[in-house]
Amino acid sequence: NFTIDGSMDHQAFKVLAGIRNEPIHFKLDADGSLAGEWPAVKFNLVIDSLKPAGLNLTDRNIIYRGNLSGNFRSVNPDSLDGNLYVTRSLLVDSATRFSIDTISLAAAVTDTGQVIALNSSLINAKMYGRFKLTETGKIFQKTIDPYFNIIPDSVSLDSSYDFRIAATIANFNQWKILAPELKQLDTVQLDGHFSGNGNVQARFTAPAVTYGANQVQGLVITAENSNNALQVRSSLSKFNMGNSLAIYNTNLDADLANNNIDFAVNTRDKGDTTNYHIEGSFALLPNKSYQFSLKPDSLLLNKEKWNITAGNKIIIDTNNIIAEDFNLSQNGQSLQIATLREQPRQPLDVNFSKFRIGTLLSFIKPDTAIADGELNGKVTLHNLTKDMTFVGDLTINNASVNKDTLGDLRVLVSNPQQNNYEADITLTGQGNDVNLKGNYLINPGTNGTFKARLDLRTLQMKSMDGLT
Repeated sequence: NFTIDGSMDHQAFKVLAGIRNEPIHFKLDADGSLAGEWPAVKFNLVIDSLKPAGLNLTDRNIIYRGNLSGNFRSVNPDSLDGNLYVTRSLLVDSATRFSIDTISLAAAVTDTGQVIALNSSLINAKMYGRFKLTETGKIFQKTIDPYFNIIPDSVSLDSSYDFRIAATIANFNQWKILAPELKQLDTVQLDGHFSGNGNVQARFTAPAVTYGANQVQGLVITAENSNNALQVRSSLSKFNMGNSLAIYNTNLDADLANNNIDFAVNTRDKGDTTNYHIEGSFALLPNKSYQFSLKPDSLLLNKEKWNITAGNKIIIDTNNIIAEDFNLSQNGQSLQIATLREQPRQPLDVNFSKFRIGTLLSFIKPDTAIADGELNGKVTLHNLTKDMTFVGDLTINNASVNKDTLGDLRVLVSNPQQNNYEADITLTGQGNDVNLKGNYLINPGTNGTFKARLDLRTLQMKSMDGLT
């Protein structure tokens, strides 16, 4: 049911087209010229009905109607000149009808560059100054490149750009039409200035956004070049992901300079007491590998001061991941990551000794003991950068979930052959005696298969309270 009728006369064209069937019904009337370096076009598109479910785009029973009209003297994206309007939009969701205000896009070339402005009840955005729209992605990369080299030398870019961006996202009531799970949306704002001479200033704020059970409050991110570095500062009052993750009063700061990122992460609980403080660096080395290290004098984990060996580093390249002197310790607890250089392909050993797993899990929910226990044993990782495999022998003494103690948990994992893992898991103590033995076979390109035998010799049902 698709019809099209067109004509061409001295590089001037006319097109009449339409579709009339169940999922989509529209009419298009367009004309323009191919005489210039880039086409000029004028069009009017009337969408009588568009049913995304019929096009397998969504399961929701949505119908859209509206008009799209445009008049562009040039469609060259680097010197766009014209206007686009979306009018008379009506969205029908089941039995509910929503009218959407006019959306307009205006683009023009001026004496000082160009302007592109989007205006609607949902988003308002403006980009103005000297820029090429087709190079926008490269420009944002170029913003970082003088401080941390991420652009290949072969990539060229016109460095005469100098432009500003201003954008806001608002109107909770209309956004809720498109996203029914949205419960709160305070105005989100982005402002920025980018220049080829190295000037960078950007600020992003999201005061409060709640979608379903997920919530962000007080998010502020800024970036500017100062003291020969690109300084990024961010703060977050609260972040919730359902009941599984809750982070409060978090700051992440980074200074980029000379292919090195100095960073600091700080989180505080509801009472504003510091839970975690981590400082370190991430560097691009001359051989194009990366080096990660932690500063030894400022490490705080779950409100406790930790020690880490001076000179610690983890080097990442295309062939392997190498760890040197990466030893964390605190009052008898330790976590050691080391490369076994004497073994073929140099696997990575991760050793735990009396390590409280709550030390790390409290970062996820600082006010709730999700799980705890004393972790001992090791995991060995092979082929880290390609087709990674691992074997492990771990024991968690007095393992608990949500403050309910389960007992002692031992986990043995072996990798007798490629794509095949065997596990032997035993829970003893607290009146429990449970064993699970299984085999997981990875089938590349398809779903894996898991076979296991569960031996419930003794299980106290009260041990399951923390799991429910």
